[in-house]
Amino acid sequence: MIFPCPNITLIAPLTACTTVTSQSLLRKLAQRTSERLLFEKEEETPTPALIASARGSVLELGPGSGNQLSRYSKSQITEIYGVEPNTMLHPLLQANVKKHGLSDIYRIVPCGIEDFDRLRTYGLMEGSVDTVVCHQVLCGVPRPKEMVKACYRFLKPGGVMIVKEHVKAVGDPVTVMIQRMYQTIWPFFLGGCNLTRSTGDYILQAGEWSNIDQVLTSREDPLLVIPPFAGRFTKAG
Repeated sequence: MIFPCPNITLIAPLTACTTVTSQSLLRKLAQRTSERLLFEKEEETPTPALIASARGSVLELGPGSGNQLSRYSKSQITEIYGVEPNTMLHPLLQANVKKHGLSDIYRIVPCGIEDFDRLRTYGLMEGSVDTVVCHQVLCGVPRPKEMVKACYRFLKPGGVMIVKEHVKAVGDPVTVMIQRMYQTIWPFFLGGCNLTRSTGDYILQAGEWSNIDQVLTSREDPLLVIPPFAGRFTKAG
């Protein structure tokens, strides 16, 4: 899921009811975000390398239509479980599985990550997978904390959770203010996507990690209205 960059044309209407000082700050922020973009093309982000590092038995959380399937390195993977409760997406997901030559190792699981009993019927047990892939999912689910904890439980000791999400803005007060304003309408147009979740904290606090290779954090650029959070998190044990 890639979101457009809120540029000067989107922020400009806000200036009508602000002071001269606020207008100046908003214009500077708009210029900065327009230059850098909030979400670059995925090819220019850590996403391809992160997905390509998945190994062994993989649990893909909310694959949707399968927009990351081309990035898996099939030679490193024994099986992939695509846990996708939205059955309306399954035909397109299945088509993309076939398109990318993954039919022999990819299995679509039509339930949520917290449905442990049903997941067992598909061969997914707690402590059974080498890799969990979580890409732009946690912004739009009803219980993100619980889902992250469930993902942690499915990882083997030494297993890796691969994450690419966006998180709550911190630091710069103008950025925080604009993100909050976007949040008032954003979910209605982006399928319930929530801009102001502390998703990074949910992941860091899900359990004990023996290694954290965080490649993007929300603090790297305090002027990003939709800051990223990405990395590889290794389960202790």
